[in-house]
Amino acid sequence: NTRTFANGGVRLAVLDMVEPAAAAFHLLILSPPFDALGLPTCQVISFDSTTGYKEMSLEGLTSSYDPATGLSFQVPMAVGPQPFDEGVLFFTLNQATGVIRAEDIGT
Repeated sequence: NTRTFANGGVRLAVLDMVEPAAAAFHLLILSPPFDALGLPTCQVISFDSTTGYKEMSLEGLTSSYDPATGLSFQVPMAVGPQPFDEGVLFFTLNQATGVIRAEDIGT
């Protein structure tokens, strides 16, 4: 459940942490800028500081690029508790700075 962008310089991966079952999914982003050893910046997007998403998949992911804002992504997700709210995780990545701006958008 990974995808690459920007000629392989950006990688997204869905992490399934198993527990808590209702909030086990997080999104891993490996991207520029690279450190002195050539290693990418590693960041994780979670629903909040302690929990992830109920569901998340890169199937259905959309992406675009705007030179003014960077790479933009929309990742289908759901949050709990029941009934689960389905929506989209929208985020932009500035490859020059490594800054990620994220927001959850309900459907």
